[in-house]
Amino acid sequence: MSSGELGVVEENGARRDDLQDKGVDWLVALGRALSDPIRVRMLSMMAEGRGCCDFSGSGVPVEEGEEGICVCEFEETFGMGQSKVSYHIKKLKDAGLVHEERRGKWTFYSLDREAASGLLGEAPERLLSGTSKRSVVGAAAEASDRARVLFLCTHNSARSQMAEGLLRHLAGDRFEAMSAGTEATHVRPLAIRAMEELGVDISGQESKPLDRYLQEPFDYVITVCDDANEACPFFPGAANRLHWSFEDTSKAEGTEEERFEVFRSVRDRIRERIEDDLVATDGDTPTS
Repeated sequence: MSSGELGVVEENGARRDDLQDKGVDWLVALGRALSDPIRVRMLSMMAEGRGCCDFSGSGVPVEEGEEGICVCEFEETFGMGQSKVSYHIKKLKDAGLVHEERRGKWTFYSLDREAASGLLGEAPERLLSGTSKRSVVGAAAEASDRARVLFLCTHNSARSQMAEGLLRHLAGDRFEAMSAGTEATHVRPLAIRAMEELGVDISGQESKPLDRYLQEPFDYVITVCDDANEACPFFPGAANRLHWSFEDTSKAEGTEEERFEVFRSVRDRIRERIEDDLVATDGDTPTS
């Protein structure tokens, strides 16, 4: 049976349904790239077209008139480490908005003006065109079907961060995972290391304050430490409010390896709870 008989149209040797799927993927990447105010500010910095690293003693060479900004300037502007800068840059690159150039040992990033102009101009057409429109609507409906889960602990530095990464890794097609703390700090390196053992990268996750999510609806709000459970007995947007008690990894003592064993143990217990109480459920609401 031919592709024509199947109702599949070929365009330049590619199946049209494949092209439409790629269009949907690109729209999703563009939406993700522009959904964070830090990335929008990064684009604004790159759009200025100014030279990189005008910092005394930065050690980065720059010629007058050169475009491009290196990681160190983003680090200075936003007060974040290289791994988080790289995380945001990757989102912009995935959407085709950023040009990368190596000069010696330094990498410079600039706005790909021609590509950005073309891509942003195509977005409405791609969004509203024929079957592509139906695909986008279907993708949005699928996304809305995912249960929204917020993990809470005091500092949003280890337990809740590992829980967010684990749920996204284990069942990201069914759950939209987030985490926050009653106060925001930073993601602990030992938590990142523990997750790397499972092939899960949480280095790009950030510690976030609970206030950010207070006005949002969630299917589950799950506290993973006793202090957060006491500080947040009621969450206005939660359909289900659960508490899972895990050992406080920040109080682990001993050598780095001994402390790492505590992080690893807590990680495994969190994974078991997620698999048993969320991933394995068939629409049934956990009770504790």
